[in-house]
Parts: sequence; C-alpha cells; structure tokens
Amino acid sequence: MRALRPYLALAALVFLGVIVATLPASVLLRALPERITLDGVSGTLWDGAAEQVHLDGVALGAFRWQLAPLALLALRVDIDIALTRPDGSLNGRVRLERDGVVEGDGLRLDLPLTTLHPEHSAASWDGRVAGTVTHVRLVNGWPVALDAQLTLTHLHAPDAADDLGTLMCGNLWQHEVVNRGSNAILTKAVKEIAAKGGA
Repeated sequence: MRALRPYLALAALVFLGVIVATLPASVLLRALPERITLDGVSGTLWDGAAEQVHLDGVALGAFRWQLAPLALLALRVDIDIALTRPDGSLNGRVRLERDGVVEGDGLRLDLPLTTLHPEHSAASWDGRVAGTVTHVRLVNGWPVALDAQLTLTHLHAPDAADDLGTLMCGNLWQHEVVNRGSNAILTKAVKEIAAKGGA
C-alpha cells in the first residue's frame, strides 16, 4: 500500500489539474467587478470569449481573452485580450495587480473616443484614436502613466462646432496624471500636443 501512495498523489494532482484546466469561462463572471458584465460567454477560464462586454451598462464589443498560466507561478495575472466591434478594435496584453491596478503593454487600438469614455455627453471629447500604447498603468480605472504613439482624428472639443482635425502624438505622458476629471486626460493631451507642435 505504501508503494501506491506516490501514484495516488500523482493521480490526484493530474485530476485536479484537469479540473482547473477545463474550468468554464462562466467561472470568470463571479470574479468580475460590478461595473463589468459579459454576455454570451464561451470557452474556458484560460481561453474564452464573450459576445459582448459591458462597462457600467454600456456595450463595448465582443471580447476574447487568453490567460498566461506561467505568469501565475510568479503570482501575476497576465491576459492577452482582444476587443472587437464594427467601428474598431483593441488588443494586447494586460496585467492585473493588487488594489485595482491594471498595467497594459503593447496595446494596439483603433476606436471612437466614446468607447474609452462611455459616459459621453456634449461636455465630452469626440473623435477617433488609433495607435500603439507601449505601456499604460491604470489605478482605479484612471491612467496614471502612459507611453503611447497615438493619432487622434476628427477630434471635437466639448461644445465646439469645428473639427480640430488630425493630431499625431507620441510619448504623451511618462509622468503621473494628477487631475482625474472626466476630460482632464484629453485636455492634457491636447495641451501637450500644442506645446510640442503637433508631433
């Protein structure tokens, strides 16, 4: 009987591994913050999809994810994500950290600004944003550090009648964003673009 113990332990570990590896994606629904909901979930916890992701009740698009299991050994959660919608997309790798901190690396996006700012109103910026985000750090949903090469097109300032045109910007912020007002980030971007001469 004693000779069987290592085999029984190995069989138990394999069984547990199979259970964890095949957990359905719906398990994720219980772990999401209240602000985020997923509809039409399929696949596994490790490699899944949702027909629609909602942020504060606003539909953002179809969503796919792939968890990097080896990152868990380093006590990190790294996820390759892809958001697709008829008018744009966002994809890349995000890392979930403690205390609501999210970091993103190598993100590529081409989206309407209203996707990034769902509570759109006449007092909000409008237009499109496309480019690459080399690194972003979000604390409680707000960017506190951003290194990006972005092109803003058809940009409209709040309550403005005229289109500001196309603005290309690189390495916008590599410092903390202090003001967290709803338009503070774009206002800061436009001021920095103007100071750099639009490039």
